[in-house]
Amino acid sequence: MYAFFLNFCIMVRLPVFKYWFVVVGCLLGVLSHAQEDACEAKFYYLFVNDNTVVLYNASSEYSDYDWEIDGQIISSPHLSPTLTYTMPSESVSICLRIWNDQGCFDEYCSWIHQDAAEELCNQSDCVWPGDTDGDWKANNYDLLYLGLGYGATGPDRPFFPMENNPTAWLPNFSWDWDHQMQAVNYKHLDCNGDGLVDASDMAAIYQNYTPAPAFPTSSTFGAPPIYLELEATEYYLTHNSPDFFQVNAELYLGSSGLPFQDIHGIAFYLTYPEGLTAYNAPVVLYENGSFFGNTSQVLSLNQSASSSNAGRMDVAFSRKSGVGISGNGLLAKLNFVVSSDIIEGIAEPEVPFNIGIEGIVLIDEAGNTLNYDLKYYPQATFYNVTLEDDPANDFLEVRVMPNPANDYLTIQVSHPFQLEAFELLSTLGQQVYFQAVEGQKEYQIDVSQLPPGIYQLNSWFADRRMTQTVVIR
Repeated sequence: MYAFFLNFCIMVRLPVFKYWFVVVGCLLGVLSHAQEDACEAKFYYLFVNDNTVVLYNASSEYSDYDWEIDGQIISSPHLSPTLTYTMPSESVSICLRIWNDQGCFDEYCSWIHQDAAEELCNQSDCVWPGDTDGDWKANNYDLLYLGLGYGATGPDRPFFPMENNPTAWLPNFSWDWDHQMQAVNYKHLDCNGDGLVDASDMAAIYQNYTPAPAFPTSSTFGAPPIYLELEATEYYLTHNSPDFFQVNAELYLGSSGLPFQDIHGIAFYLTYPEGLTAYNAPVVLYENGSFFGNTSQVLSLNQSASSSNAGRMDVAFSRKSGVGISGNGLLAKLNFVVSSDIIEGIAEPEVPFNIGIEGIVLIDEAGNTLNYDLKYYPQATFYNVTLEDDPANDFLEVRVMPNPANDYLTIQVSHPFQLEAFELLSTLGQQVYFQAVEGQKEYQIDVSQLPPGIYQLNSWFADRRMTQTVVIR
């Protein structure tokens, strides 16, 4: 059509000055129709490993195209915008040719290599689906930033390196969003690339999960406390015991006198003796009545990250509102299932079950870390009473309850005439209580005047000492 306008203007040979408006009209018609039929070839690329590159056709106004790579023509039968290519050398010449039904043809060529400035990840920080905090790993700590940006919107990704898997662990180009938290642009929180930060982005974290390296807690004395409480600390295995024991614990944040202020998220990992558990991993249940918010207001993540040496469960909770909250109380309940067969197969009368909480990170609504004071690691003990049937074993049973205790400890003894004395030691090894005993099956110790904390109860028998951990609140 634009050729018709051009030919018409030439054929009529109108005097330019007398009929200038007609000439201008002809030229505008030519330009407008030429613009409609224009096409422009352009491609982007990013490396997904040392020698594999994803090419993205970013051309305009085309109906068909092909690639020429080192002289070889590669057609795109389904007009997919991406092409994955394994490079035979460090650098390769690539050309993209496009055309349309109006007769427009264009070509764009470039030498590509991994360090080229034109490579997309060198032009912009690429998104790794599931990594929201920029450490090149997807794990429970990424839930914290996901919660901070929950509900934010921005441009969706123009293409995916693996077209049918937007959350594949590959570098993704994405336009920057208007929002930023610390040094992280919110585009990294949009793990699936749909332009919205929401719960569906958690799938990328689970899909690409890599546990964070173990690191110890950084407890600050005098800060709001974090602690675990066991429902019971002593379990007795007899011939009538069930096949499984359930060790229950509760996770608390803060105290009435020292609550947390403006807390928005917490991530940590639990450690436990995996060899004693029946199903290898505990169940971690968020407490719906927690001050932190009800279940609809909180994102939760639990992921087993056990090694060959010890059990580990990664956990994270993050609010969705972007606003912190102040308070204290029960945050979650933990349930460990322990096999009676495993305990019975151990030739020791006492089998400890230690639960640890490590790698704690707490943040406020601005993404700043909060101080905390980790109080203690609780320990349950399994007493294998079935070993009493073995004449070669002189097992002596001592049962302490309640534990933790507030006012009194009640101590029950299976072999009272072999017991000689009790003592309580502080964490510094100082003796805070001592009592010589004679033949009773039950004793009471007044602990109401002792400072809250962890103590060691030693039961002295004629030929041995039995040691147990006691918590006083």
